[in-house]
Amino acid sequence: MSTLALHPPADAPRVLDTRHRLLASAIRLFGAHGFDATTVRDIVEDAGQNVSAIKYHFGSKEDLFDACARAVADRLRQEGAGALIRDGAWRAQATTPAGARDTIRAVIRVVLQDALRPDRADESRFLRREIIHTGRRADLLFDHVLGEHLAFMTGLVDMAEGIGDPTRARARALAIILQVVLLLSSTHFLALGMGWSAASDHIADIVDAVYPIHQPGGT
Repeated sequence: MSTLALHPPADAPRVLDTRHRLLASAIRLFGAHGFDATTVRDIVEDAGQNVSAIKYHFGSKEDLFDACARAVADRLRQEGAGALIRDGAWRAQATTPAGARDTIRAVIRVVLQDALRPDRADESRFLRREIIHTGRRADLLFDHVLGEHLAFMTGLVDMAEGIGDPTRARARALAIILQVVLLLSSTHFLALGMGWSAASDHIADIVDAVYPIHQPGGT
């Protein structure tokens, strides 16, 4: 079960429900306005709680932010590409160059599908504004999620492209990941450059652009 639920179950204990509501409101407001421009009062009013609830559950605004980053990182580790990485069938498929290329494309597709879901909009804004752009707790996201993704993608790229050098394979894998991050951080440029009203309607095109089926020099 994900540690982050923007709409906790109706039968959730009151304490857990309060914590979830505070996290959801904080992620939404930090993503919309930024850490510095968001006050504790803004968060508790949005969550329908009081200031003492933040002190009780998190301690401070800074601790609440860290909890938001951990909650998002935990969900990303358990779902989407995180779940795919733990899928033994995909690992078995990735033992040939063609299978590795298919798996790279599958990872990119799953990341895009997950990030572009309407119910992930608050989380995506939070990641873009406060972690990707400002670097606030980027270390936490890397340690909990991206480091594992990078290791997995490095192995896939090495197999898919026959690089044979760990450093070069890691750099290539990181370049692919950063391409996806950039696209997800700049959907307005996709709209301007491609004339797409919704990037989520063109996931197959984006996957092909980032990692085509047939790589140069590939088989």
